[in-house]
Amino acid sequence: MNSSIMSYLQATLRTEFSLVANTSGKLLTFGMIVLFASVLYPTSAGVTSEWKFTLVMLAGLAGNILMTVLTWWYASRYHRIHFAWDSGYIKHIIRISLPY
Repeated sequence: MNSSIMSYLQATLRTEFSLVANTSGKLLTFGMIVLFASVLYPTSAGVTSEWKFTLVMLAGLAGNILMTVLTWWYASRYHRIHFAWDSGYIKHIIRISLPY
């Protein structure tokens, strides 16, 4: 979803907004990983490696959510954006991508 909205911003030459959204999301991801590493890794008594991996994945998810929200917010200032489900188009894409 983020890439689709970012494509709109790039097509309308509003790349500064995609830069801000991307940088903010990456900084949030990095900050959360540093936080988890500084809090959990030194005191890893009882914390399994699966849980540590889950925390890193949650940090990435949080960063991507922030990127998507910021990109959507910037793009909605110029054009109304709504998400819809198009079963016919989804079936078409699946059908043509099956050989790959």
